[in-house]
Amino acid sequence: MATEFNLNVFLQNNDYVRRLEADRDEALRREAEWRIKCKQAQDRLADAQHVNLELIDTLQLNGFKFRRTADMRNWKL
Repeated sequence: MATEFNLNVFLQNNDYVRRLEADRDEALRREAEWRIKCKQAQDRLADAQHVNLELIDTLQLNGFKFRRTADMRNWKL
């Protein structure tokens, strides 16, 4: 009788461990997905910043003057 009880507890714990491992694997998969999404967002931001810098350089080369106010940026000839 005691042997059956010990075996039953072991099998229940084994199922619990499998469930924990599955949860861990799922969390690692989600983390990897979010790392990819964050990297893609950082790349898009870097591209936008690069385009913005090129635009500022182009405006300055064409004689526009840059003036920053408290709430907006103004370009004028």
